[in-house]
Amino acid sequence: QALQAIRAQLFTRLAPRWRTLQPHYPFDLNLYLNNSEVLLRLQQPEHFGDRPQAQRSMLLDALQDANSRTGLGLADDDLVIRAITPLHVDGPQGSVSVGALEVSLSLAHGLQQLDSELDAGVALLTPSASSWQLKGFSRPQVQHWQSQHLLPDPAAGDSHKLLQDQGQTYLINQLLLPGYQPSAGTPAATAIALTWRDVSDLYGRYQEEKRWLLSKWLLAWLAAEGLLLLLLQATRHSSQPRKTAAKTRLSSDASQKPAAPIGRGARNASHDPPASPTPQKAATCT
Repeated sequence: QALQAIRAQLFTRLAPRWRTLQPHYPFDLNLYLNNSEVLLRLQQPEHFGDRPQAQRSMLLDALQDANSRTGLGLADDDLVIRAITPLHVDGPQGSVSVGALEVSLSLAHGLQQLDSELDAGVALLTPSASSWQLKGFSRPQVQHWQSQHLLPDPAAGDSHKLLQDQGQTYLINQLLLPGYQPSAGTPAATAIALTWRDVSDLYGRYQEEKRWLLSKWLLAWLAAEGLLLLLLQATRHSSQPRKTAAKTRLSSDASQKPAAPIGRGARNASHDPPASPTPQKAATCT
């Protein structure tokens, strides 16, 4: 009965303020006892007394070290970000922990608002046994991309990718969202946030500028080649008269050289006396 009275009093005081904030930022608000048992759920006041497992590690850490904790996690097949802060009251021996307060916000519920603020599509993915599943999206085209395996590889981590679809170009950004890291136990699974925007006009201008830059470099290369050929021809023409003059001088020098002297053997032969007649010819004369 004491807990029921406290529960009713808390609901009476907190519910009006909580309802006022719901249209702007819908969130869940839970109150826990020091033994991690649910004292009150403002969104479901008829359900209490259980110990939910989804946020158990964060709740135990907050109660144990008396410090606030925040993190990303799964709750009822939904991706939520939650914050838990311990509650204390003053006792005869000082501050005493009496429980904790949790505020959790579903990320999937705010995707449409985030889409309008960013002017870009937004999607959330969480890991399953063998693949990644969409937990929410602001534009349905991402479902087609996932079925065709066109999205960035989750193993690539924070990355981006250009995607061509139906004549349009989209820039997809992938961002890893780490889950809550408990003091003990297994860390929560990492989620992925995707944002994409139609950049067809920007990409078209980029391609046009790239083609113009390539054409400019090609023209510069052709101009350099032409100048090099002109320089080569000018060098060849300027050296031709010098080559001709050199050949003329060589020919002139060759024609002005004296005749080579007659050999020594030839001079000796010209001064030798005539040979005497043979004996046969002398006998005939006698």
